[in-house]
Amino acid sequence: MDLDLNLHEKYFLNTIREKLGNKSPNSGVSSKYESIFLSGIFWVLSGLTIVRKNRKSLDEVLDRKVIDALYSIVMHCLEKKKIKKKYICKLKKEKHFLSNEDIDQIVGASKSGPSGLYPVVCARGERSELPAQWENGPPGHGPIGGNLPPKESDNVTNGGKPCDGLGCFNCVDCVDGVDCVDRLDRSNCGGAKGGGSKQTSDEKAVSAEEGNAKRAGTPECANGVDGGESNRRVKPISVGKKERKKFHVRGFSPCSKSSLYEANVISTLSAIQVLFLLNKISEEDISTKMILEMYNFVYFLFDEKKGFYHFSLSSAKLQFDGDMRFMFCALSVLHFLSLLLRKRNVPIRLYNDDERCAHWILTCLNLDGGFSNTPGSESHAGTTFCAINSLNLLTVRGSGNYLSDSGLLRGKLIIWLCDRYDNLGINGRVGKDHDVCYAWWVLGSLVALKTNLTELFNVHILITFILKCQDKRKGGFSRTEIKNNNGGRNKLFNFYEGENLSHQEADLFHSFFALCALSLVYHNFCHYKKRSRRKFPLFGGDVIPQQLESTLTQMVDVHVSFAMPVRMTC
Repeated sequence: MDLDLNLHEKYFLNTIREKLGNKSPNSGVSSKYESIFLSGIFWVLSGLTIVRKNRKSLDEVLDRKVIDALYSIVMHCLEKKKIKKKYICKLKKEKHFLSNEDIDQIVGASKSGPSGLYPVVCARGERSELPAQWENGPPGHGPIGGNLPPKESDNVTNGGKPCDGLGCFNCVDCVDGVDCVDRLDRSNCGGAKGGGSKQTSDEKAVSAEEGNAKRAGTPECANGVDGGESNRRVKPISVGKKERKKFHVRGFSPCSKSSLYEANVISTLSAIQVLFLLNKISEEDISTKMILEMYNFVYFLFDEKKGFYHFSLSSAKLQFDGDMRFMFCALSVLHFLSLLLRKRNVPIRLYNDDERCAHWILTCLNLDGGFSNTPGSESHAGTTFCAINSLNLLTVRGSGNYLSDSGLLRGKLIIWLCDRYDNLGINGRVGKDHDVCYAWWVLGSLVALKTNLTELFNVHILITFILKCQDKRKGGFSRTEIKNNNGGRNKLFNFYEGENLSHQEADLFHSFFALCALSLVYHNFCHYKKRSRRKFPLFGGDVIPQQLESTLTQMVDVHVSFAMPVRMTC
């Protein structure tokens, strides 16, 4: 069987033209872009990058207008929600949830070029495990999590009198979190008289306002207002009210139909991966503030008691036993967000309770050796893939290697995954038919366990099964083998064949994961061949056919967890 990468590349390109050009036969029932799902965009773009190793970016195959249109579609799916503080406190998330003030401080700290990392701290101003040189925050910044840090000019008021931090209305730090009545009674720098004469609260506010209006040449205060702007009349502050911190979250919905779909962890992961593929990860494309608000979104979905992640904001209100898919997507989002922050030298370590997450994942391990979607349910290849790679992500985040430390667990996993192999392909669970996408879920799980595929399978049969599923006329891969690949039709009616005709139609999902599986098999073979330093047979006693090997060498090495080029994930 031959592999025609050019044909599959055209299949992905034609899909983009149909969707963006609104030429699809089913596109008349909706507007132009609103039904384009982010997951489909990821499959197409990642598929285009996989088929060509020498392609450095998608600019070489896609027009700039197409890339900008795809970027616009992704950003239109970004949703922003405000979370009330009472809900944050009710869920006991105030310690690691970032307020708008915390985010502003972190962004400011990144611009000063810090040399170390500090963890996410609470919105109340608490902090822990800070390096000694960062106890008071980075140079030029106050402690993270508290009020905005004062500048040198904040200690000087009109007339050169020092500000005692109690009543300067031009200084944000003096206003936030302190009762205005007490400040006015004790202040010497706000223009209000703090003597023995009694004033009403309104009179105190008016007198303070008049004092501010008479000032001239006031130095810059913590809010960044220069002397010229400070001469303007300042709106009197409501007495007895405190400035409340605001808490926002951002996440991506599956498509721009926000009235039908809400932001969730799966779409958020797809959107971030698309931004990486489009090389739209600069500060102008997606700001650091947005990234930190996405962290808020993921952290808000975390169940502190049970150790799993919810699907969306609305599902977090419901009784739920967890879902392995959401766990993997949430941890993957945190990985990419941390990667973006590290590229921008933002001095922060995103919080995640690794031990609690690992404990919940291990509760989904069944006696047969596979992982289920929720504790006590049936083992499945897809959820096993999510569980193994989630544990590996937790390992990367510094909580120990949960898989390599347990040889018994690793051995049972390998046996269960090998049992998914049959004479025609790979199935997802016991008693089910084979499916080409499970070649990725099963083989990817085994590669994540650092196994040599050629020692476990007859890889020749696996590759042959995947290649039989490709559509040689239009491109792409179907779910099962395409028996009439030459366009002919079997005149003899078979009920079971007619029932599975839809499984022989190529689609984006199976096309993408079939190519990922082929790349995974080949690069795993090359890796262990190089380690053995000898001629390593793949097809029994033979090597890979030269024609097929020359095609497979053109494919990019795919990351075993994220199904995209390895170079983009580090």
